[in-house]
Amino acid sequence: SQFPNEPRVIICDRGLKDFEAYIGEKNFSALLEDVNCNISHIYGRYDGIVDLVTAANGAEEYYTLENNKARQETTLEEARKNCKAVQDAWVGHPHLWIIDNSTNFELKLKRVLRAICRTLGIPAPIEIERRFLIKDLPNFQSAVFDNIKIQKISMEQMYLKSQDENEELRIRRRSQWDSSNYYYTTKDRRGQWPIEKETSISARDYLALQNYLKDPQKDVIRKNRYCFVYKNQYFELDYFLAPDRHRGKIILEIELTEENDKVEIPPFLDVIREITGDKSYSNYALASA
Repeated sequence: SQFPNEPRVIICDRGLKDFEAYIGEKNFSALLEDVNCNISHIYGRYDGIVDLVTAANGAEEYYTLENNKARQETTLEEARKNCKAVQDAWVGHPHLWIIDNSTNFELKLKRVLRAICRTLGIPAPIEIERRFLIKDLPNFQSAVFDNIKIQKISMEQMYLKSQDENEELRIRRRSQWDSSNYYYTTKDRRGQWPIEKETSISARDYLALQNYLKDPQKDVIRKNRYCFVYKNQYFELDYFLAPDRHRGKIILEIELTEENDKVEIPPFLDVIREITGDKSYSNYALASA
């Protein structure tokens, strides 16, 4: 390599889970079983997913087959259908960025670059998000969700001892389809937006950190996370199970690439109020006795 000491970034045109969009969820699950693979392995391969919405959805005048001989969709409707299927396949990944056609193509490319930089932590891994307190958990079996893919993630997170009062040290387990991913996160809470760095760890490291460094003054948080896309926005809806005093609390989150990104709340959610920036509703505060 010409730059042996430089960090490397691999950007893939396609990800493994894209295949699910074309062969179906059941066939894809069978394929994973045949090759002794699981969803956690796939999620662990990709730090972030950047989904570029087809021009057939929002920029129809620019959709063409002339610049890509491999493109098989011959109609706008077919292109939209396949685009949504790929988008749905990745619902559940912890970092899914959806880049729609609300801007011109030049700005669309800049938004892609910002999403990549956010994933890589360049220039700093600032966590920009909007958060809302929700009254009730929606009925995911209702007709409203016939065209919305929902992925349920079981989550456990706990905080570790830290010598800095402005620093959070956290470990998290995300479980889906009988497999789990594990993460170690540091968060600097100085300033309006936390600076966050997340690293994948092994199950053994997760247990070791839990056994030896867990903060005894912080309760373990357990929650079900429901991931879904609404109007090209990737939402995460958390239903808290533990600690008991917060059981039933529901918080909606959406991660943004820019502070001024517009957010359109789904109409099937009853918002009590926005809690963005309210530290009393942070997971760190909710874990405090």
